[in-house]
Amino acid sequence: MGLGRITLLVLLCFLTSSCSTDIFRKYSKTSSRPGGNSAKFSQSKQGKQKPTAAIVALDGNTYRFHQPFPSVWNSMLDILLENYNLNIVDRRSGIITTEWDSFYIGDTVYRNKLSVRLKKVAFNMVDITLHNSVEALKSLDKNGLSTAWLPAEGGHEEKVRILQNMAISLNLPKPVIPNEQIARNPRRKMVR
Repeated sequence: MGLGRITLLVLLCFLTSSCSTDIFRKYSKTSSRPGGNSAKFSQSKQGKQKPTAAIVALDGNTYRFHQPFPSVWNSMLDILLENYNLNIVDRRSGIITTEWDSFYIGDTVYRNKLSVRLKKVAFNMVDITLHNSVEALKSLDKNGLSTAWLPAEGGHEEKVRILQNMAISLNLPKPVIPNEQIARNPRRKMVR
């Protein structure tokens, strides 16, 4: 009889301990995604979980990441190093700048240069100010002998591309970017 009581006691302890963790899991603010990475989720009316925005546009050049500074910093460096040569990288001040990068769209030669500032706002919150300077090579005379780099429209597509790649890198949902910040000319695409 003693062995039966011990077995019953062990079985009850096992069942209550596994159930109690499931009961308290519903109060957790974070849930784990398949693959083991955690992200913030919100509860919808149907009871299904959907990811909340972790990257939000604050204005035309500033975006808020709900992630720790080291993760955002490393992700930004990885994304920029894929396509640019970095000129200044200063983690203490949060500044990253690139060298000029030239490319063609149609018959026009363009170049762009990125300037980024990452600022830790809170424990898991980082603001990124992202500025893309775009210039076009233009002839100053009719013969085309004299040329100069002049400011050009655009650059929004590149900012959106960088933000989307950072979301993928950080395993976050697609960034929330207002429509007026996305490409002004939908037929124009940057070629790398």
